[in-house]
Amino acid sequence: MTDPARPCQVPGCIALATRGPLCAAHRFAEEHPELLWTDENLARREYERFVPDAVARLRDDPAGVSRYLLGAERAPLPMPALLDFQFHSPRAMLLIADDLPGELLSHCFVHEIGHLHEQVQRFRQRRRRGFASTAESRPADARYAPWPDVDACRGREDVRLGASQQATLVENAPPCERCGRQAGRLEWFYFMTPPETWLYLEGFAGWMAVCGACREQVALFIDRMN
Repeated sequence: MTDPARPCQVPGCIALATRGPLCAAHRFAEEHPELLWTDENLARREYERFVPDAVARLRDDPAGVSRYLLGAERAPLPMPALLDFQFHSPRAMLLIADDLPGELLSHCFVHEIGHLHEQVQRFRQRRRRGFASTAESRPADARYAPWPDVDACRGREDVRLGASQQATLVENAPPCERCGRQAGRLEWFYFMTPPETWLYLEGFAGWMAVCGACREQVALFIDRMN
């Protein structure tokens, strides 16, 4: 069992970036070993057989999103795969679990390239570059995630925006639709979906702005997803 006080060592993990405690996804994975994969040697062979060729084929498509994929690496992830984007950018590293079985590699690769395409589209917008669109299946006031998940991330002190970074996001964020409060006066914090969502390729994380007075999720800028 990993010491929960030890900083997470996974590239792209928010706990690694902040030198904080073991991230929630790692704790969840350790508590549910039946959901993890083992055979390291087989996983490495399958990765080397499939992923470099898949990346090369992607590079041959000039009309696609290949120039935004910085590379693909194996990593000790507690989830199948992860796209780790540069700050406010469509460029990302694709991290693939070093124990992911070969039969899931192609599915994960195609799935993550689809998400890469979605991020590229966010930054091809003329206005509000990088701004995530509203999830159609959610209520207007919970447009990105259920409020209990959002509230659990509010008030965090371990992850903060620098002044220049916040200025970038504020410039590309809309005001509150209800009261018109401008983005610079909204509450900004780092949001992460619950641990189990990352195991099932449904996770995302990024900077969110809410209007506390109106109970509105106003903006989201994704920088990690799977």
